[in-house]
Amino acid sequence: MTESSYWGVAVTRPNYEKFVQDRLHLQNVDSYLPRIKTNGRPTPLFTRYIFVRLANPWHVVVRTLGVVDLLRNGMKPASVPDVVIDGLRAREDRHGFVQLPARLTIGARVRVIRGPFAGQVGLYKGMSSKQRESVLLAALGCKLDMAIGNLEVAE
Repeated sequence: MTESSYWGVAVTRPNYEKFVQDRLHLQNVDSYLPRIKTNGRPTPLFTRYIFVRLANPWHVVVRTLGVVDLLRNGMKPASVPDVVIDGLRAREDRHGFVQLPARLTIGARVRVIRGPFAGQVGLYKGMSSKQRESVLLAALGCKLDMAIGNLEVAE
C-alpha cells in the first residue's frame, strides 16, 4: 500500500466478485471482498461490488476481466474511507465471514454509533442483497439512477 493509494469500489459483472478478486490478486492489486454466509454458502456482502486499493494508474482495475467500471465521483473513482474497510474487517469471524447484527428486527429504528456516519438514524429494512447494496451506496454518498448500473456520487 502506497501513501497515494486509497480504497475504491469496482462494479463487477453479476456473480463475478470472486473471479475479479482472483484476477486482481494475480495483478498484485489489493482487494477486499467481504462475505457472509447465506443458507450455509459464502455470499458477497455486497453483490456486484468489490473494494479495491487504487493507485495511479487505476485503469488496470477497469481493464480487469469481469470489472464493469468503478464507482466514480465525476471522472475520478470515488474513495472509501479506511474506517469503512476496517469496520467490516473487525466484524469478521475466524472463518473470514462478516457477522451482521442478529438482534435487529425489520422496522426497528437504528442509529449509527461510530464512524463517519455517527448519529444518523434510519429504519432497519432487513438484509437482502439489494438492501445491503443500498446501505453500501448510501455510506458512499451515492445515488442509484433508475437505469440499473448508472451510479454517481451525490455532491
